[in-house]
Amino acid sequence: MKYLDYIYEKKFILFFLISFLLYGNTLNNGYAIDDQFVTENSYTNKGLKSIKKIFTSYYAENDGKNNYEYRPIVKISFAIEHQFFGVKPWVGHLINVILYSICLLLLFKVLRSIFYNYSESFSLLITIIFAFIPTHSEVVASLKNRDILICFIFCMFIFIHLESFFRTGKYRFLIYTLIFSALSFLTKFDILPFFIIIPLVLYKKYKTKLIPIALSISIFTIGFFIFRFLKRSLLEKGMSERIFKYHENPLFFDESWELRISTAFNSLGFYIKMLLFPNKMVCYYGYNTLDTYNFISLYSILGILIGLVMIYYFFKLFKTENPFWYVIVFFGIGISMYLNIVRVVPGIVADRFLFFSSIGFAILLGYTLLYFLNKHTHIVSLQKTNSNFKIVSLIILVCYSYSVISRNTEWKNRVTLYGADIKKMPSSVALNLLYSNEILVNIKNPNFFKDERTKANYINTATSALSNVLKIDSLNTTALNNLAFIKQSVYNDFAGAIPYYQKALAIDSTKFEIQFNLCYCLYKTSNFQLAQGLALKMFMENSTNQQVLDLMSYILIENKKTKEGIQIYSKLRNEQPENNSLNIILGNFHISALDTANAKIYYKLALQNDPNNHQLIEIVSKLSK
Repeated sequence: MKYLDYIYEKKFILFFLISFLLYGNTLNNGYAIDDQFVTENSYTNKGLKSIKKIFTSYYAENDGKNNYEYRPIVKISFAIEHQFFGVKPWVGHLINVILYSICLLLLFKVLRSIFYNYSESFSLLITIIFAFIPTHSEVVASLKNRDILICFIFCMFIFIHLESFFRTGKYRFLIYTLIFSALSFLTKFDILPFFIIIPLVLYKKYKTKLIPIALSISIFTIGFFIFRFLKRSLLEKGMSERIFKYHENPLFFDESWELRISTAFNSLGFYIKMLLFPNKMVCYYGYNTLDTYNFISLYSILGILIGLVMIYYFFKLFKTENPFWYVIVFFGIGISMYLNIVRVVPGIVADRFLFFSSIGFAILLGYTLLYFLNKHTHIVSLQKTNSNFKIVSLIILVCYSYSVISRNTEWKNRVTLYGADIKKMPSSVALNLLYSNEILVNIKNPNFFKDERTKANYINTATSALSNVLKIDSLNTTALNNLAFIKQSVYNDFAGAIPYYQKALAIDSTKFEIQFNLCYCLYKTSNFQLAQGLALKMFMENSTNQQVLDLMSYILIENKKTKEGIQIYSKLRNEQPENNSLNIILGNFHISALDTANAKIYYKLALQNDPNNHQLIEIVSKLSK
């Protein structure tokens, strides 16, 4: 018993043991959705050498396109990790578990300050419930979501230091608050609701101090402007651009307030349901998983009713010490930025969006269990609560822990994650695309499939997923392109791929990948006239793309357009003298025209620039004989 008492008194040990109990099995996991932004194949793998690039780069970058967000702090955490421990997924997962235990410790300290009229055990109960909430699995089990853990830690420090300033009047605590505010913004914008939450809570505790409240809000604002200054100073101007897709959130394309309000009510109802009954957790929801257009759906009605209750009791309980007021503040204000009213969010809803606001749910559940089962809330210790409270609380925590631990196993890697989630949400366009894409990008990876039978099963699954997307969204160009790619690359059914590429190109004529694949399939099916027209169009738009140059040369040769080809590529050779492949292409054209003398000249020029090319050596040797 002495050892148990020691663990109980040493709260960090207790919280670490709880964290490891719940999330220790994540150490067996690899990389999952979006981990490439911060680790895996990221430049953070270079360790501390990448610090400069971290501060001068966007959080997400894709070949100079689709750049967005500025979160250097989380990337620095991975750079430090990789510097000292190497690029090992289990180390990253262990650090996430440790960060989660720190979150619990700081939350406990904040709750002790808020509920100073209650015993320490009351705050401990709320913290333990918070620790077991199943929707936190996405935050802890996902390496990419470390930014949420770090931002949460900074927000707790902000509260602690601001409270110290209110209590002591010492201005050094405002300096600490400013530092953590700036760090929070440099980590993730989850700090925004705390602009309101922290001043509200502190005003309730120190009712007459309006000037310090205004000062604390000013500190938040200065922290935000520090973030803006660094972002504008260190990043290239005009490079930020995020390209959204319809399946991420229809509100990016339909800005009507009617849709935005109905989506908000449905989102609120969804979050309430996920806290009460956390089943069917998936890594990405998005289009067609919520009935966002419906004001009378179950989620919408639940959202409207609970929303009205929260507004009413926020004002009714403002001057009381009832813990339910804090439920409204932490949950209601905390989740507000993810209801698609203040800002439209990718995915419409997400489990990770509940992390901060679930403090309110933990307060509600802890207070409710004590009030109804223990008959009083001012407890001396958890050990001295009655048996009804202990039994029900234990059942809830056991159910929650089972949900968390089983969910963690689904986060093992991308395939296990998407495969598990697609069964729960088969109507999610995003999940179907993610799952099929993960299979397709690994088609030529010999280590991905155990055998040909397994490979065939996965390809059939990918095909079914893409077909499911088209049933939901018949104009989805990604699904059309990927289905065509399967026919083209897996089954060599070039003719069967053409209609899919043509439909995709009719929807979006700007996609280079679709244009190129269609052109290649037309070439392989001997539709040389159509292939030539499309190849010339791509050439006019991008005359330096080597894939286009090669394919167009094959098409022109097959289409008996050698004279035209020689004219085009001779001009290109003058414009791109460093491109040695143009010599080879011109040699091919002259061979096709039965002009071996000129062919030999161009092949020799190519060989001079690439003397170790055995294929060129053999060609020149044959021509010389």
